[in-house]
Amino acid sequence: MKRQIGETSSLVYAYGCGRPISGLEHAYGEQERNRAFWDRLVSIDELYDVSILAAASADRERLVSLRDAIYRDGQSIGALLAERAAQRKAVRGNADTPALDAMIDEQSAQRKEHRAEFFALLNAWRKAHPEAMREFSERRKTAMKEARNSSGLYWGNYNRVLDSYDRGRQLSMKTGRRLRRSDDERTDGCLAIQIQRTVSGLGAAPAELFSGAFSGLQIAASNIKQRPMQFRVDAEGHMLTIPVFWHRDLPADCRVKSAQLTWSDGGARGRTWELCLTISRPKQEIMHAHPGDAVGVDIGWRLREDSALRVAYWSGTDGREGELALSPGMMAHMDWVEQTRGEIDAGEYGRFEIKKRRAQLRERGGRRKDIGARREQYRLFARDLTMRYGVIGVENVHIAQLARRGDAEAHEGSRSQRVRAACHILLGELKHQAAKHGCQLIPLGGASTMLCAECGTSNDPQRPENLNWRCAGCGAIWDQDRNAARNLMLSAAQHASGVVVQTGAPKKNKVLPRNEKKHYRTARNDARKA
Repeated sequence: MKRQIGETSSLVYAYGCGRPISGLEHAYGEQERNRAFWDRLVSIDELYDVSILAAASADRERLVSLRDAIYRDGQSIGALLAERAAQRKAVRGNADTPALDAMIDEQSAQRKEHRAEFFALLNAWRKAHPEAMREFSERRKTAMKEARNSSGLYWGNYNRVLDSYDRGRQLSMKTGRRLRRSDDERTDGCLAIQIQRTVSGLGAAPAELFSGAFSGLQIAASNIKQRPMQFRVDAEGHMLTIPVFWHRDLPADCRVKSAQLTWSDGGARGRTWELCLTISRPKQEIMHAHPGDAVGVDIGWRLREDSALRVAYWSGTDGREGELALSPGMMAHMDWVEQTRGEIDAGEYGRFEIKKRRAQLRERGGRRKDIGARREQYRLFARDLTMRYGVIGVENVHIAQLARRGDAEAHEGSRSQRVRAACHILLGELKHQAAKHGCQLIPLGGASTMLCAECGTSNDPQRPENLNWRCAGCGAIWDQDRNAARNLMLSAAQHASGVVVQTGAPKKNKVLPRNEKKHYRTARNDARKA
């Protein structure tokens, strides 16, 4: 199977770093300017929103009463959530609070109605007054430009902050939230360098970083893994000297477009530093070694009797099959991390700030260790499958739907196990490794779990408490996840042969009126959850 990865493909190479040697005070100073610039952008948009609301309220007085109602609803919901959290904290668990839950749902629904009416009126005013909106937008652009020019930041850093802020603002507008100012208690940071053009062309060739041809980022040419690096941190040209662990070389045909130096508290190990290089490569044609081999992967989460957490089960056309599970040792370590977090939240350390700080570092370091070990396990699993099979079939289901389906499982703590499984990370690794090795990843729809892979009988869609299930047609006893993986494998194999099929009963394509599409999607999602 031959695949082309665009005109250019972008990748990020991450390298660990040691402790800074010199220039640390300049890096921290630039980070403070980053935060001040972010706070000023938030202030500009707050003034922008207030100005629009004041102009619109002059024409539509209903906006003022709706704004006050939304604020009161938010205060009531916050008080109810705090009360419920206090009750759960007292028992250190998820206490049953049906009365509070009902009040929270009622207040949330009321607030949602007020917000819908508020934004409908506000958007109508915006459309009716395009000239006023144009004037407000010009004021905002002018203020943003002045804030950028007076920030004192190196241009790579203020471009990174602007890009991050724009993406955050777009997301906040979609979700109906507001961007917050920077948190003074945060101890992490990020500095950026953008490479527009060097003597050799756009970006920088890897050799230019080692020869000193690019002044902003210089890495010592050496055969050892730990190499000194100089990273420009501010507009005055100060450099941060820090060792980088060069565990793998960059591709010879790549161009380095940007570099980011990040740091964060790493728990008991202290502050950790990392260098991320964004590179671009020309398009590549990748021929998979086994284009006709297919595998089906059923992704979910299920707690086994030995306390291991099954995350996926796979079955291939070559007769191989197996499961991906988080080991009981990893699960026990995650339990310890959560227990430590609970002790900190419960205030068991009292006024002993040193003990509390040590506990926070242990909890933070343990969590980072679990996240890193899980990601590495998922990466190796995805790499093994994508190198062995040319076609991979996965269930076409959104993570949110998968979460709702998983919360109905019989085992205890399903929600916490769903968070620990982190299925979205596994899907991301499968997509990345598939593109890397020329493998085809196919999302498949239709029933897969309760459809017998032996005889094709569609069984009762209700999920039993027991993992094993007896087919109502042929009487075969099979593991639900294994059966789903086999169905996905059969469909993926038929896709590989050029026959596009779907597991379960075929769906009829219906052309619906626009006002009926929403109801159809709701009914379809309810059927999938069932």
